[in-house]
Amino acid sequence: MNERLLLNIKDSRLLVKVINRLKFRSVSFTLQRSGREDIVMTDDPSSIKSGNLHVVYVTHDNYEGRCELVKLLIRGKLVYNEVRIGIDPGDPHTIAIMGNGELIEVFRSDNVEQILHKILLIHKTYPYKNIVIKVGCGGGYEPILKHLCCNLLGLDNVRVEVVDESGTSRRLVKNVKGLRIAKRDYAAINIAMKRGVEVDKKSW
Repeated sequence: MNERLLLNIKDSRLLVKVINRLKFRSVSFTLQRSGREDIVMTDDPSSIKSGNLHVVYVTHDNYEGRCELVKLLIRGKLVYNEVRIGIDPGDPHTIAIMGNGELIEVFRSDNVEQILHKILLIHKTYPYKNIVIKVGCGGGYEPILKHLCCNLLGLDNVRVEVVDESGTSRRLVKNVKGLRIAKRDYAAINIAMKRGVEVDKKSW
């Protein structure tokens, strides 16, 4: 596939956010219309005559998910079959987000509310069939697990698992596509990729 992406975004603050996210995700784009574009990201769909174009409507609230959709469209796909979120409960917590085995993002936080907010944003805006949240059962994991379960279990196509994190920090369990990977990120990525035990909402 060789789709060309045009950015037609009038809000300058939103344009900067989208450009930074697309660069982070290694997605090429143009700001000048040539008539050869296949995909247009815009904050004003009424300004675009779609024709054969795939028009992606973007806002401040959904731009990360819309950038993921564009990356998939360029590859000839519409959704991730599975988004996995691995959480290493160390200090600070490390969170790895993966789509179809590709590393999308790694971030760190000592704030469980921030982690929950990010997961809810993914649930609301990412193109996916299923989301699996995998929490490593290392020291201090119980409050994280409880908070996520109380707020996420019951959402459509979302499940939560507990993962044995022994040995996860030493090396990657398998090759991972996507970002350059630092050793300190190994545990969260391995947790995302390992099989876990599903948590039932009745437990909480």
